[in-house]
Amino acid sequence: MEVEQVRLINRKRKLEEDDDLNKRLEELIKRIGEKSQESLETNLERLVDILDQEIATKKEFILSSLINNAIEQPEKITIYSTLVGLLNVKMFSTGGEFLVLIMERLSKLIDDAEWRNVQLLVRFLSDLINCNVVMGASLLRLFDTLIASATEPGVKPSMRDFLLYTVLQCLPWIGVYFNESKDEVEFERLLDILETEIEKRDKSYMPTIRVWSSDNPLPQIEYIDSLWIQIKSMRSNNWEDNWIIRPYLAFEGKLESSLQHPVPAFELPPDLEHTLFPLPSVVFRIFDTQDLPNRPEVPKLPRFNSI
Repeated sequence: MEVEQVRLINRKRKLEEDDDLNKRLEELIKRIGEKSQESLETNLERLVDILDQEIATKKEFILSSLINNAIEQPEKITIYSTLVGLLNVKMFSTGGEFLVLIMERLSKLIDDAEWRNVQLLVRFLSDLINCNVVMGASLLRLFDTLIASATEPGVKPSMRDFLLYTVLQCLPWIGVYFNESKDEVEFERLLDILETEIEKRDKSYMPTIRVWSSDNPLPQIEYIDSLWIQIKSMRSNNWEDNWIIRPYLAFEGKLESSLQHPVPAFELPPDLEHTLFPLPSVVFRIFDTQDLPNRPEVPKLPRFNSI
């Protein structure tokens, strides 16, 4: 009886210690990128060392936590993709297992119709290309799969628009990569297909969803058209931006030493025609660039055709 009690006490203590470790790791992952006396690069290196020490026994928990936080804190997506890239440098198999886990989560989110999270997860997956985790050609194949499903005969407009927007919203993060890569021709082909599909859409619903009755002084632009205008502007400027935080640039040499992984094969479920997708909308704008005083100390508003 005493031996059994000791065994139960030890088991309880181990479970408590395990739970404490999970909470500590989760908190570290969640708070990375917050204001700190140390630089973001230093904090990333320290966190990677901590995760690397625990990943042998906590791999699924750590990788799932990275996915959860990238979805819950999309402003930190590039930070979490950098973490994954640095873990991939330390242990190549981790990167491949992470991609499998992402695609499993993607399927689950689609089954649950969590459309906003679907788009954030695809964006996160796309940004991994900047950290040398994902093969460019395989990411383009995933995009081709989504676009092919969007352009099938008889597909309902809401599903088509959702899939097109899912691909479009990734482009600001990855355009600069493909602009300088061996897959540039295939990327340009993808852009041409997107442009064709965007231009052929029927938008007869526009009068019913517009915010203002007039386009003066601010144009009423449907959400996909608005993003496409902004993307074309980025494209004409060689995809340069000054608003995406890209911490992986500080680790460029280290990340280039790792190997890339292909995105696992993916197919959309066949019964999505009966699923409710987000409805179209107009991008709501209330201020124009001329609405602020023209003084040096006053920040300039971005124009509607810029992100």
